[in-house]
Amino acid sequence: MRLVMTVMVRDEIDVLATMLDVHLALGVDHVVAVDNGSSDGSAELLGEYARRGAVTLLPSDPEHFDQASAVTRMARFAARELGADWVVNADADELWWPVAGTLPDVVEAVPGHYGVLVAPRNDFLPPVDARGGQSPVWASVRLRETASVSPQGTRLAPKVAHRGHSEVVVGFGNHSASAPGLAWAPPLPVLEILHLPIRSYEQLERKLRARVPRRSGEGLAPDVGADALMLYGLLERGELREWYTARIAPDRVRDGLRDGALVEDDRVARFIAEGFGPRAREPAVMVAGRDGWGAIDSWIATHVAARVEPLERERGQLLGERDGLAGRIGELEALRDHLDGRLAAERAAHYETAEVLRLLRESRMVRAGAMARRLTRRGG
Repeated sequence: MRLVMTVMVRDEIDVLATMLDVHLALGVDHVVAVDNGSSDGSAELLGEYARRGAVTLLPSDPEHFDQASAVTRMARFAARELGADWVVNADADELWWPVAGTLPDVVEAVPGHYGVLVAPRNDFLPPVDARGGQSPVWASVRLRETASVSPQGTRLAPKVAHRGHSEVVVGFGNHSASAPGLAWAPPLPVLEILHLPIRSYEQLERKLRARVPRRSGEGLAPDVGADALMLYGLLERGELREWYTARIAPDRVRDGLRDGALVEDDRVARFIAEGFGPRAREPAVMVAGRDGWGAIDSWIATHVAARVEPLERERGQLLGERDGLAGRIGELEALRDHLDGRLAAERAAHYETAEVLRLLRESRMVRAGAMARRLTRRGG
């Protein structure tokens, strides 16, 4: 089984090496990457991994860049040129984390009739003890949101991994993948995406200034989303630092830990500290193995049958009622035709009677006129 990851990079030098090392340690066989005009050394770092044979770096045109098209191109390259059985389309600020074991352990357990695997994602708060940059940023994060929302207040959309396919189309943001034969698996909690989009205020401002402004009079770059535009608006109005500070305010952290909106999560920090060692396949976590998928398939079949059977019965009853109504409608239409015929006959008889009366009236008037004339002559 060959597992390939794609990643698109722009100025992510602070997290890129850890992202690559963690995923390679978790079972990714190879990484296909595109650099979108980095100026912080990210492209050079990808080149180092390429020389080691861990990364294939594809060319890119930053002036005419489209995120979905770029990822689709990488995903198809992974299938066609690298023989990928599964492809994970990641961003540089994400870690795709299996609930147990390795990434191949999880995707190998997916039944063959499923081809797209959904992974929810939640954000870590920016680190507050990065120790002056002397350790990887990921080694310093400890607080994670349990149900992250976007800057606009909507729940973060999940992302997908998919079986390798030469005709796959990956949607914007890596939120979807489609190709003939790729059915979506039920949203089992076998994978989660640990997301670290904001590492410091300075990093956030640099990212917005690099991505959002208009380029060469051609309008916004196609990979700029609504969240980035909203945050850039805050930056232009001088309100971005206040927004950032509110995210890591002690009161928010305290309240979040108390009500469950935040949790302490040191899994990544421990994994890094332990030298990216092998992770145990925990048999207690059923969803990480074939038994879990079999259980969910059985559950779906049972519950779908339980819902479908009464609906089919109700449908049969409605069809019977419809057929009965159709018969009744036929009877009523025949009665209507009969009444229409009688009405037409009555109208014809009425017109005939009216004509006879008219003729009688006219004949009486003629006779009355003749009698009057005779009387007039006699009198004269």
